Amino acid sequence: METDQSQINILWTGGWDSTYRLLYLLVVKHLVVQPYYIIDHRRSSVPNELKAMEKIRHALAKTYPEKDPLLLPTVFTKKKQIKKNEAITHKFYGIANASRIALGSQIDWLARFADEKGLFDLEVCHEKKPSPSDFDSLILPELQGKGHNCRLKNNINNKDLSIFKYFRFPTVHLTKLDMERLAAKYDFSHMMKLTWFCHKPVKNTIPCGRCNPCKMAKASGITYEFAKPDFIRSHYQDTVFFLKKTASTINRKSALLLKSK
Repeated sequence: METDQSQINILWTGGWDSTYRLLYLLVVKHLVVQPYYIIDHRRSSVPNELKAMEKIRHALAKTYPEKDPLLLPTVFTKKKQIKKNEAITHKFYGIANASRIALGSQIDWLARFADEKGLFDLEVCHEKKPSPSDFDSLILPELQGKGHNCRLKNNINNKDLSIFKYFRFPTVHLTKLDMERLAAKYDFSHMMKLTWFCHKPVKNTIPCGRCNPCKMAKASGITYEFAKPDFIRSHYQDTVFFLKKTASTINRKSALLLKSK
């Protein structure tokens, strides 16, 4: 059995991996799910992620009304409000310096967040990639178990890796295609189409197909709508035209202002 817990804590971003896991827990496992979301206003994808999560909630209530009560209200926390923890941050930089891997800063503040909230079972969803990344090569050998029970081993050589003790890694054994296949099997693939992972949407509404998350999604082979090249080209041409027109207007007004003095 994957888990006998009555409630699962999960970092839900509205993206493909975390949404698959959330819906699997609700629809297939019939478990209570407590989502957490960290608001980082420096990330332009935040508004679209929030919209995606709201759409998914509505779709769940419509398709599986009996499952809706199992999805608890999301706990929102602003990144800047997460308390400092020098011990965790020191270990984070210890890993980065020793491995020379460009670790995402989210590992530091997610570990600090989990420690602050007393969470030692926060599910963080990370796909199985066709070719392991540097991060995969670092952390995967140190994990044990599957599903919710996939966690850091008790005995690890690099003690700095203990900052991962707060997390569970339920999807590291699944590719995005695996998730797509299972979503279709359990009849929630239509909700997977509501997910959002693009960092640089065209006209703030359409996945660009060019940012790293979009590239990874494309490489995975999943069915998803991305902006067409001609549409992207037209969008940027419109943007350039607007900027040139604005600059011309500013220069003209500046010239008139100087003449009036």
